[in-house]
This record gives sequence, structure tokens and C-alpha cells, in this order.
Amino acid sequence: MVEHPGEYRWSSYRANADGETMELLTPHPQYIELGKIATDRQHAYIKPYSDRLCLWIGGYISG
Repeated sequence: MVEHPGEYRWSSYRANADGETMELLTPHPQYIELGKIATDRQHAYIKPYSDRLCLWIGGYISG
């Protein structure tokens, strides 16, 4: 198990959240709808998970 989704080798997190280019990944239409520019999409993608990730990195998950 990894501590952060970006650490998992087969995760699309790095592409969706960080903008890393991945040859095998085609952005999903729902992802594209998150914003007009890449940084808007990245921020929108991260937002629902940011609190949970902070809790996980802190060593616990609530809720």
C-alpha cells in the first residue's frame, strides 16, 4: 500500500492531479469538463480528496 495515490505506479492520479503526461492515458470526458484549462481541472480533481489525503498522511482516516 502507498501513503499517497500519486505513489501508486498504475494510478492516473499523477496525470489528473499533477498534469504528468502518460502515453497510455486518455482523459475521460468528465475530467475534461472539470475546467477549461489544465490547472483548473487539476484543482477540481484534487479538491474532493484533499482533506481525506491530509488525514491519511497524518496517520488516520475519519468518516
